[in-house]
Amino acid sequence: MNAPQDLLRHARALHQQGMLAEAGTICGSILRSQPNNADALHLAGIVALQTGRPQQGVELIGKALRLNARNAAAHSDLGAGLRALQRHKEALASYDRAIALKPDYVRAYYNRAIVLADLHRHAEALASYDRAITLRPDHAEAHANRGAILAGLRRDEDALAAYDRAIALKPDHARAHYNRGAVLAALQRPADALASYDRAIALQPDHAEAHINRGVVLADLHRPDEALASYDRAIGLRPNHADAHYNRAKLLADLQRHEEALTSFDRAIALRPDHADAYVNRGVVLARLQRPADALASHDRAIALRPDDAEAYSNRGNVLVELRRHADALASYDRAIALRPEYAEGYYNRAKLLADLGRREAALADDDRAVALKPDYVEAHVNRGAVLADLQRHADALASYDRAIALKPDHAGAWSSRGYVLADLQRYEDALASCDRAIVLQPDHADAYANRGAVLARLQRHVDALASYDRAIAVNPDHTQAHSNRGVVLADLHRHADALASYDRAIALQPDYAAAHWNRSLCLLALGQFDPGWRLYEWRKRRDKPVGDRAFPQPAWLGEASIDGKTLFIHWEQGLGDTIQFCRYATLAQGLGARVVMSVQDPLRDLLGTLGPDIEIIGGDEVPVDFDYHCPMLSLPLAFGTTLDTIPDTTHGAPQWAARGALAGATVGATHGTTQHAVQSAARYLAADPASVAAWRGRLGTLAGLRVGLCWAGNPRRDHPASHAIDRRRSTALAQYTPLAAVGSAHFVSLQKGEPAAQAATPPDGMSIHDWTNELHDFADTAALIEALDLVITVDTSVAHLAGALGKPVWILSRFDACWRWLTERDDSPWYPSARLWHQPTPGDWDSVIAEVAAALRDLIRDSPPPLEGLGREADQGRGRGWGQDRARVMGSEDLSAQPWSASRPKPSSGGGERCVPAQVRRDANGNDPRGKPGAVPDGAGQDGPAKTNIDG
Repeated sequence: MNAPQDLLRHARALHQQGMLAEAGTICGSILRSQPNNADALHLAGIVALQTGRPQQGVELIGKALRLNARNAAAHSDLGAGLRALQRHKEALASYDRAIALKPDYVRAYYNRAIVLADLHRHAEALASYDRAITLRPDHAEAHANRGAILAGLRRDEDALAAYDRAIALKPDHARAHYNRGAVLAALQRPADALASYDRAIALQPDHAEAHINRGVVLADLHRPDEALASYDRAIGLRPNHADAHYNRAKLLADLQRHEEALTSFDRAIALRPDHADAYVNRGVVLARLQRPADALASHDRAIALRPDDAEAYSNRGNVLVELRRHADALASYDRAIALRPEYAEGYYNRAKLLADLGRREAALADDDRAVALKPDYVEAHVNRGAVLADLQRHADALASYDRAIALKPDHAGAWSSRGYVLADLQRYEDALASCDRAIVLQPDHADAYANRGAVLARLQRHVDALASYDRAIAVNPDHTQAHSNRGVVLADLHRHADALASYDRAIALQPDYAAAHWNRSLCLLALGQFDPGWRLYEWRKRRDKPVGDRAFPQPAWLGEASIDGKTLFIHWEQGLGDTIQFCRYATLAQGLGARVVMSVQDPLRDLLGTLGPDIEIIGGDEVPVDFDYHCPMLSLPLAFGTTLDTIPDTTHGAPQWAARGALAGATVGATHGTTQHAVQSAARYLAADPASVAAWRGRLGTLAGLRVGLCWAGNPRRDHPASHAIDRRRSTALAQYTPLAAVGSAHFVSLQKGEPAAQAATPPDGMSIHDWTNELHDFADTAALIEALDLVITVDTSVAHLAGALGKPVWILSRFDACWRWLTERDDSPWYPSARLWHQPTPGDWDSVIAEVAAALRDLIRDSPPPLEGLGREADQGRGRGWGQDRARVMGSEDLSAQPWSASRPKPSSGGGERCVPAQVRRDANGNDPRGKPGAVPDGAGQDGPAKTNIDG
């Protein structure tokens, strides 16, 4: 035997048998005697590569090629060595040389494809695999690797076909089954994916990655116990497999087993300290464990490891929100979006914060961007609905919730919030059905019970509403909104002590919860506990929709500082009635030595000019050029320390703290016991233009008998659902006043403006109602007409305040859940001594109220008999005879025609020029303004909006 050749053949045979060390020893023996034996060098190089010595292998094969450069196999094997050394471009060149020498070299094409894949040149890699398969169609490995390339290119169906071909050629190809499972999972075919993983594990039981991916699929199939078992099996096989611990931790987090999840995340990080994803998700778990500072540190570590991780920045923003570092949170969301402009979750999380900060238009833009990027993003559609609802775009909000439900019919949160929006659209039965659907889907959905309670409260179903709130609290004892809104219902049920306890619980849970503080203030004020009530009323400035919070460079004045010699700017903040009620404080501020400038809604400018010649009245949008302090109008009672005993009224500009005018009149019905009520002229602080009053008296002089102004409805405020709900409870219809039509010797004059005014054209049978409201362009006009009347009967609207401020006898019809300002269990008002209150005995019962009013009106007329003949204008003005004389006697000696303006002094003007402006651009006497001027808020306690669920991105 030729010794070198025979030895080489023996070495090759040993190599084929896998006896690498023995083959290498023989090659070494040959090379000691023949150092330039190319074949021995080549084989020795292959052995070196296969025994983990790539550098030596490359050197040996390289030397062989220098001796024989046309050895295609050596070039191919050199490529394998170079690839092992991460010298991919040189490896590619080696494979190309092998192919150039041997164009049908399947192994070279196959290995060349692997290197091209390493270089992320996937299209070329695919072409190289295709060439190998063309040359050798039964190359199972080429088909399997081709599938991996196709999967990387997101060509999942083609990848699946490639894996199927590999398996058909080699049914026991465990890796092909494993990779096939991954593609099936990506194709949303989890059951098929599970079967593939099971087959891979059957072929290779110690395939840890297959157990891990099997766990992922089982979790997707909602089989968490089996998924955990799969992860645990992977960890049993490879205890130091970081991804097994990581995936196990994610599943535990989804199962709300946060402490266990944290332990697994920590183990994954210990095994792989650079595991950025583990830090991100660990931060989410820490946030859920109420450890925001630790969560922030975890996200910061993730970002340090991977500075371009948009998800880490987004979740970091969520933690900063919890820490109330809103500016930093916005910056974190901004960074996430800058890193990944197509990151829908980043826009969604930023939208949530912007909405919470009251920047709703910006929030809507982000929600729109999120759903544009990810049309099936259910939570973004839900959040978008909430923002649209806040923007009073209720129909659009409903469409957004409906879209979320179409995508995920079992989304209880969407059904719940949809119910609240339907209530805003006054579709109350649909609203209840939507909340009920949420509860069916998720019986422990506290928000759904809370929203259901809010709907029932609007329907005046107080007992049912209370039960719903109680259920919400039973499910979630820390539900602050439910506690606060429960308090509102209890207050409406006149259970004020229980209401205060509910508000206190909400505040204990969330000390900065403005709505609960504000609702508590209204309860205290209704009870006459003014000292704590006014202080808490300041929380209105911190509500989600704040009121009275205008900011100026000058300091706010709440009574602490001296204003003697200073200019105080008082600015209006709420409804027209509120301005009429609290403008009286301007005179008190004058009494402290201040120069007073007061802004009021435009329809009130002329009227409030009668407060006094030294009080400067400006328009609602105006701000004085110079002032020292400012005060929102409804903070004035706090500034002056107002109590029940010190409510100010003013007569001709002079503060009156005690005088209330003598009462005289007739006893009215057993319902009110022995209380005596009178039609009288009490202390007043506003006045009407004498000439206008005289003109109206002249026109009304032909009406013999009691002249009664009638206002039956408020401003519906259809654009503001909460205010509209209150108006539905306080307003009546003229048709309900049929009992008044039967009262003889009474002539009714409409004071009704706005949409309900049209009802005056069809009064109840037997009622004579005179309607000159088309001539009333502002409150000064309405004041003049009221001065010419004997009595005003009105629901709780600005007309009631106007009559009271004029000292005109006014009977106020108040809803069951009366506004706080009328106090509890009283039928008089310390704010307006000339007022008498008539309360609904049960919610919605106007019939009883109107029947009592009719009886009282009949008694009043009986005790003041009408004249034997009609009175002409001249006789009426002179009060010379008949009913006019009796009326003067009943009311006392005060001359009703007396006004605070002398004949020689013109009425003050607030702006010069013509006072009357076309009605279509002026707010009418009831406060209806087609321009929709902002500022008014409901006078009752506030039910909060739909509860929103925050979702981690």
